[in-house]
Amino acid sequence: YDQLALEVFSRLEAVPESVELHAWRAQLAHSRNRDLEAVGEWRAALKLSPGNSRLEAELATSLFLAHDYSAAISMIETQMKGNAKSPDLNFMMGESLLRIERAEHAVPYLETALQVNPNMLPAHASLGLSLAKLNRDRDAIPHLERALELDDDGALHYQLSRAYQQVGNRARADAMM
Repeated sequence: YDQLALEVFSRLEAVPESVELHAWRAQLAHSRNRDLEAVGEWRAALKLSPGNSRLEAELATSLFLAHDYSAAISMIETQMKGNAKSPDLNFMMGESLLRIERAEHAVPYLETALQVNPNMLPAHASLGLSLAKLNRDRDAIPHLERALELDDDGALHYQLSRAYQQVGNRARADAMM
C-alpha cells in the first residue's frame, strides 16, 4: 500500500498546476496540522482563480488556524460582506480580534455568533475572555462557566477564578483554582 501511495503521489506531482491540485494539497496540509502550508496552497489556487469565494473562505480559515490573525481579519471581513450573520465567521473575527489585543472590538462579533448559535462553546470562551479583559467580570462569568469543558490547559479556570475574585466571590474563586 505504501508503494501504491508513493506512485499516486508521484503522478499527482506531475499533474499540471490547477486549482484542484492546490486545493488537494491544502487539504492534505491541513489534515497534517500544517496550516501555514495550507495557506500557501490556497493562495496559489486563488492566483489561478481570482475572486473565487470558496477559495477565499478556505484561505481565511487556514489563516485563522495558522494564527495569522491580522491577515485572517481582512479575509474574514470580505467573507462577512455576503454572510454577516454567520456564526463561524463572527467567531473567527471575534477570536482574531481578541488575539491581537482588541477585545473591545471582539465583543460584538462574539455576541452575534452566540445569538445565531447559543451552543458555540468556543465563542462563549472567547467572549468570556474578552469581557474579562475589559474588566466586565460579572458579564464574563456565565460565558467562562459555560465553556469550562473546553479548558485543556487551565486558562479558563484561572480566568474564571480571577473574575470570581473581582466580583467578591472568594469561595468560588478558590474552587476554580
